[in-house]
Amino acid sequence: MAEVPQQRGTDRPTARDRLIAGVHALGIPETWTVGGVERDRLMGRPETDVDVLACGITADELTALCRAAGHRPQPLEVAGRLVGVRVRADFTGPEGAEIALARTEVSTGEGHAEFEIVPVPVAEHLRHLEPAARAGDPSLREAVLADLGRRDFTCNAIARNTRTGEVLDPYGGAADIAAGVVRAISPDSFRDDALRAFRLMARIAKDGTRPDPETVRLVREAAASMAIQGLPGPDGVVPPEPERVTDTVTAPDGTVREVVRRSTRTSLTQDRIRDELVKTLAGPHAADALGLALDWGLLGRILPELTPLVGLAQRDPHHRLTVAEHALQAVAAADRDGAPWLLKAAALLHDSGKAEVFRDHADGGRSFHGHEAASARHARVWAPRLRLSRADRDDVVHLIEHHGFRDAEGFADARPADRARTARRFHARHGVRRALMLADLRRYDRSARGPELPGPGDPVLRDAEAFAGGLRDEAGAATTIRQLAIGGADLQDLGLRPGRAHGEVLRELLARVVDDPALNASDRLRADAAQLIAERGA
Repeated sequence: MAEVPQQRGTDRPTARDRLIAGVHALGIPETWTVGGVERDRLMGRPETDVDVLACGITADELTALCRAAGHRPQPLEVAGRLVGVRVRADFTGPEGAEIALARTEVSTGEGHAEFEIVPVPVAEHLRHLEPAARAGDPSLREAVLADLGRRDFTCNAIARNTRTGEVLDPYGGAADIAAGVVRAISPDSFRDDALRAFRLMARIAKDGTRPDPETVRLVREAAASMAIQGLPGPDGVVPPEPERVTDTVTAPDGTVREVVRRSTRTSLTQDRIRDELVKTLAGPHAADALGLALDWGLLGRILPELTPLVGLAQRDPHHRLTVAEHALQAVAAADRDGAPWLLKAAALLHDSGKAEVFRDHADGGRSFHGHEAASARHARVWAPRLRLSRADRDDVVHLIEHHGFRDAEGFADARPADRARTARRFHARHGVRRALMLADLRRYDRSARGPELPGPGDPVLRDAEAFAGGLRDEAGAATTIRQLAIGGADLQDLGLRPGRAHGEVLRELLARVVDDPALNASDRLRADAAQLIAERGA
């Protein structure tokens, strides 16, 4: 896949034009653009990713053509099989371009890694010819059709000949794109590769499309039977951790190395699922996609913390939604705001602990005291389970643990000086970046009280919006020890030995500066520090 920046308003060849011209110059019998680039073209999107498919040629021949043109191709492998090359040349971007062979995938068991990559062989009657002389043979077109048949959805099974412009759309992908439908190519699509169920979720989140009924049936079937690493399956058994089987191979350039030929794993791995979940959360239609996936039983397989929230009424005059509906509506508010994926993840699971702590009252009400801590405990489980980075784990746990803060209550009607002080204290407590994220999460939480999202300026958002604005206004204020006008060296000059007392004095000075920024002057802080040191008897 090559990143192709778009050029507009010029008659000069675009980066895509240069890429295709460079590929043509290699002498490959026939090349096609496939998959995402053709889908995006039909959707009116910029062609930012170009997948080039080569037909009528072997991997060794493709490597030789690249070398003959003065390039140094790198092997392109899938599941340990050589399926093409990556080339860096003057006609590619700095990341290079992938030229893949037309191929099929044959499942050999359960799980994403358990299939064989089978390049479509060059027809017997062409093998004695030089690659360039094979162009135009009907078998090349059949190779493209075979390659399209292994793909996941009809929208991704469209190919365009880079020389003639001929379009192959054997599964009606263009019509599905026009209708806003995403459709599985085969009844075996999800059995061959269960990860495709999560790719469907991500596709919907990005495009705002809807699956056809048969695809929904197949996803429900797959969700009920798939084995996921680290989570109990339908039989209650947790699949074993993946085991890799390696083999030593000699690459076309003579390099000897070890590659993964097969994996004995029988489950979907968390890192692959995480990638699709992140894509889903990053999409502009994440709430819709997540809601559908929850209904299919798919989302609950990877985030079982959500399942008990379905149908859990809040019994609160301010909340007309169940806890699960509230969570999805909070994500919808984040979608509308264009929020980053991590903030949407926090919105989705910020109330997961409510199913654990709810208490029913005699008057028919229901309370959820302590749900923030319970939800944070859940986050400390699901975040590492999904292989989130340590930084992302820490962020999402912090957001969920503190989303019930009360600092914003009455903020809109407070005096300006009190508002500014409250905002600075909040920054000092959480850090500016997390404080701003918490304020956004508060807005999404407040927005998710009914089936319709309130618009900006709605009374229900008055304090939350004012608080977010106050935080932005005070984002540059001194709220960390590093921003103080004095430091440890100044305390040593005043006679305080390095140690715990340094931190205690600096924290006290910071608290004063947070309440009154005018105090953040070197002379004033030195005087205050000297007084504190004297009080300590140091």
